[in-house]
Amino acid sequence: MIINHAIQYLKNRSNLFLFLTVLSFAETVYITPTGKKYHATKTCKGLVRAKKIIPIERSEAEARGYKPCKHSYGG
Repeated sequence: MIINHAIQYLKNRSNLFLFLTVLSFAETVYITPTGKKYHATKTCKGLVRAKKIIPIERSEAEARGYKPCKHSYGG
C-alpha cells in the first residue's frame, strides 16, 4: 500500500514538472523588429521608444537569437 502511494506521488510530481516545463516554453514575451532582446511585458522600460511591439513565445524568441532584457529579467 505504501509503495502504491509513493508511486502515485512520484507520478503526480513528474506530471507537475512536465506541466511547468511546457508552461515556461509557452510564455509570451515581447520583441521589436530591430531589437536583440525579449521583454516580459509590453510596458517594460526597455520598450519605451519602440514603435512596433510583437508578442511571441519565449522559446521562439530564444530560437531567433533574442536574449532576455535586463530590465525584465535582471542581470
